Amino acid sequence: MRAIIKLIILMFFIIIVLANLYYFFDVSKREMINCESPVLIPMPKKGFQYSGIIGMTFNPNGTGMASFSGELTELDTNATFDVLRIIYFDYSIEYFSYFTLSNFFIKKNVNDSTDDKMFNRLMFDLSTAGRRIRVERLKGNAFLIENTFNPIFICIER
Repeated sequence: MRAIIKLIILMFFIIIVLANLYYFFDVSKREMINCESPVLIPMPKKGFQYSGIIGMTFNPNGTGMASFSGELTELDTNATFDVLRIIYFDYSIEYFSYFTLSNFFIKKNVNDSTDDKMFNRLMFDLSTAGRRIRVERLKGNAFLIENTFNPIFICIER
């Protein structure tokens, strides 16, 4: 009987230690990030160009959003498509400044004229379950937002 009580106390102690480690290494690293950037993104291989504003928000509770407000231009025909949408997501910090985004929910403005398949192909691919990005704080109030291969834009706190 005493061995069972000791085992229960030991398990309880281990759970408390693990919960504190999780909080220290995951939640305590999270800070409020709320930034935006005017961008001009040429995509010559795909025949498009995006001009507009991209905003990023990361809340300390593990939720966030990416907002797109701009225009996609087809380079061959000069046809334009309005992009007005917000992508809500959950995130976790894997290590250092690498974030994994998941559980996407898209809110599309009625004036957004970009086809969903076009948006996924050109702007933000939602086909993968765990999308990874890197968010690195620069000097002052700026953040470098990158995918796993290269920088995308510098985001300035609002």
